[in-house]
Amino acid sequence: MAPDAVAPDAVTSDPVTSDPVTPAPPAAAEPETPPATVRPAAARRPSPRPRRPAADPDRPGPFGPASAAPLPDGSAPGPEFTIKGNAGSMLFHPPSSPYYGRTKAEVWFRTPEDAIAAGFTAYAPRRKATR
Repeated sequence: MAPDAVAPDAVTSDPVTSDPVTPAPPAAAEPETPPATVRPAAARRPSPRPRRPAADPDRPGPFGPASAAPLPDGSAPGPEFTIKGNAGSMLFHPPSSPYYGRTKAEVWFRTPEDAIAAGFTAYAPRRKATR
């Protein structure tokens, strides 16, 4: 023990009044609280946009039983769905279409006939007007 240190149970005297003084016990360490960055599950607000359920190839899609909604990443719900449909233009793109790779499918079909039955039209390049 250092020469000027006081043992925890020692009684010392106050240098001003010469009264005996017992040192206070050391304060108990407060328990650490976790950071408040994680909100409890009950306090979380729901997303303002509803989530679309994952596509189920056995369930009828948005354009009838032969269609299927895309998976959350936009991909086909199964290997049998190879026709991409664009709901805004009502055009469909088979793998042979020049725009197949850049088309984000809003609906998938198994065959071109399924897409036609749902009211979609096959993509066809526009003909240049002749003068």
